[in-house]
Amino acid sequence: MIGKRFGKLVVLDRAENYLGKYSQWECQCDCGNIVTKRGSKLVSGRTISCGCSLIKHGAAKKITHQEYNSWRSMWRRCTDENYKDFKYWGGRGITVCQEWKDVNVFIADMGRKPSPAHSLDRIDNDKGYYKDNCRWATQSEQVKNRRR
Repeated sequence: MIGKRFGKLVVLDRAENYLGKYSQWECQCDCGNIVTKRGSKLVSGRTISCGCSLIKHGAAKKITHQEYNSWRSMWRRCTDENYKDFKYWGGRGITVCQEWKDVNVFIADMGRKPSPAHSLDRIDNDKGYYKDNCRWATQSEQVKNRRR
């Protein structure tokens, strides 16, 4: 693991196991912070930075876990061939625009979720994830927008 990159983190050294059984690693983030992260979270992609990726630098506001989780799920559906439902998104050619590799750009384009009842929705289900084709929608709005 030493020397490997996971998102913005580079593994520096092994750290003491978490709860005595989960491997942990000392990592340096691109922003300069040194943090300890569990190996399973690094490898799975659930941890990609020290936390600085969750900061919208222009406004210095924290992005909520809800927006981050929507962004992360979108990426997994479209890029992770091991994701259980990849065939319905990435497997049929649904992509994410390059600008949205950065969670901060995604939030700047989409804004905050209006409520916990909203989730990310593509207006045209045959097109990818990008600013003009996405919106926050309720479950009832999404049901009306399903492909057949």
